[in-house]
Parts: sequence; structure tokens; C-alpha cells
Amino acid sequence: MAAKDLDRVRVVLNLPPAMKGRLDLAAERRGVSIKALIKVWVGDKLDRIPDLD
Repeated sequence: MAAKDLDRVRVVLNLPPAMKGRLDLAAERRGVSIKALIKVWVGDKLDRIPDLD
């Protein structure tokens, strides 16, 4: 897979209402959108995978 293929990936999340509510509150506390909150969380998880360096 070429590097260009990894630039952007669209993901659809079907979250249960309770999870969406928790994400709303967490994003509001941080002053960001749910999308931004999820992107940072995923980025942090990917940074911890040693094979991706």
C-alpha cells in the first residue's frame, strides 16, 4: 500500500446513545468536537504501536 493510500481514512461509528452522551460531555469539557476527540484518541493509540514507526 502506497503512503498516499494512508493519508486519509473515513470511518463510520454507530455508537450507542449512552456512549454518544459520554463523548459529548468529554468533548464539551475539553472545548473540542467529538470528531476531534476521537481523532486524538485514535492517534494516541496508533502512536503506541511500535511497528508503525
